[in-house]
Amino acid sequence: MQSVATEAGLSKGGLLYHFSSKEELVTALLHDAMERVGTDLQQLVNGGEKGAFARAYVEYVRAPDAYWEESATSVFAAAALEPGRLKQVQQLFEEWQTRLIEDDELDPRLALLVRIACDGLWLIDLFGLAPSHR
Repeated sequence: MQSVATEAGLSKGGLLYHFSSKEELVTALLHDAMERVGTDLQQLVNGGEKGAFARAYVEYVRAPDAYWEESATSVFAAAALEPGRLKQVQQLFEEWQTRLIEDDELDPRLALLVRIACDGLWLIDLFGLAPSHR
């Protein structure tokens, strides 16, 4: 907590005033990260035509930015602390899966394939596993 406080330019007491534990801080970071990802995705949805959400999802993972690392760090930190903290992420991914099926009218298997491909690309980029693929 001290290193986080120092990085944020706060005293440890100031940080503890807002977040009483490391777990509470990580949960807040995770919540913020997933909210921002959802907002970014929604901004990429162009109209309500069939396939709009799928195209937005693909576009989002095609164009990584510095924020990607921030959101990924939050997810992995939450998972490391306690897998149960990922419930919000699991719910969000379930909502996205539902949107691919219902809003975009994709076959459930195709919708899952879109998600798996996009999420795999996200992880590959995050960990630099195939930097020459771009």
